Amino acid sequence: MIEAVLVFAFISALFELGALAYLEPRTRLRWLNRPGTITFVVTLANLLVHWGTITGSMTAATAGLASMGTTAIARWYWGWITVVDGRVRYYHGVVRFTREQLM
Repeated sequence: MIEAVLVFAFISALFELGALAYLEPRTRLRWLNRPGTITFVVTLANLLVHWGTITGSMTAATAGLASMGTTAIARWYWGWITVVDGRVRYYHGVVRFTREQLM
């Protein structure tokens, strides 16, 4: 049972990372400004998919924990964009985007 929980959580984390990778850089960086929201949506989606069994509930909870790690890794790798007092601030990660890529 625990193997199924860990495998499905890993698959969910890979799917989340892949979905973030396919977004445009500007959209991705704006979404990564709110890692808690991403984690909540992933956890809720997993709860809806796996509803009804104890293994499914454990999978959804573990996928939520894996999502926290996934968003942390994504923020470290790509960075994020935040708006403070009407000014856009870009916190770069390992990958640095040019101004033209973010427009």
